[in-house]
Amino acid sequence: MSVGPEIFDLSDRVAVVTGAGQGFGRVFAQGLARFGATVVSLDLDAGKAQETVDVLHDSGHRSAYAVQADVSSLEAVKGAFDRVKRESGRVDVLVNNAGLWSFVPALELELEEWKRVLDVNLTGTFLCCTAAGRIMVEQGKGSIINISSISGVLGFKNRLAYAATKHGDLGITKSLANEWAAAGVRVNAIGPGAHLTEMTKTWRSDPEVFQREFIDKIPMGRFGDPDELIGPLIFLASDASSYMTGQTVFSDGGWLLM
Repeated sequence: MSVGPEIFDLSDRVAVVTGAGQGFGRVFAQGLARFGATVVSLDLDAGKAQETVDVLHDSGHRSAYAVQADVSSLEAVKGAFDRVKRESGRVDVLVNNAGLWSFVPALELELEEWKRVLDVNLTGTFLCCTAAGRIMVEQGKGSIINISSISGVLGFKNRLAYAATKHGDLGITKSLANEWAAAGVRVNAIGPGAHLTEMTKTWRSDPEVFQREFIDKIPMGRFGDPDELIGPLIFLASDASSYMTGQTVFSDGGWLLM
């Protein structure tokens, strides 16, 4: 096996990113495009999905298109992947990024909120994995990357529904990795820690609380930049990780060491 810069080349790959209309999803789409992949920007919000495609086109990457789909709907997910198979002929990379945040004390957590979060974060991961997996198993190759979190291994308070889904995403990752390894389909995960996003802006609004509750718990002493997730993403999407499956790469500044 030749090992050089070409090992990260994705120019012959079709990559689907869910929740690609904003946040991490848009960052992931841009990273995959930089390494040559044809990017399918999938999002519930058709306008946001197209905005990401426009950003890629403006940067000179023409191999991208938008697909609207609700990842919690079996019919919508099936239709979306049928379209990708029809238009691109294959699916080589799936990034399961679509997700909802929930910050509610357990005794105040309504069943409706619990179901809302699980429908997208967990059922959505299952539906997209199996839809892409059918295509990948048939073609004999593929890489699925599930976006979990350090909440997938830690028990933060007031995040019951979110933590349950992120723990579940890691279970899906391990089970599918084992089941599809012989078929040439790899399934791994990325577990981000705290990053500089819109979601964490309120956490950073009070300097004293921010220092005590967050910075003091991160050995690197800072939040991550979303672009710092591109390296792990490309590693897992490409042949650079060809002998890895069922693993989670945590990008957390060392938080899990504490």
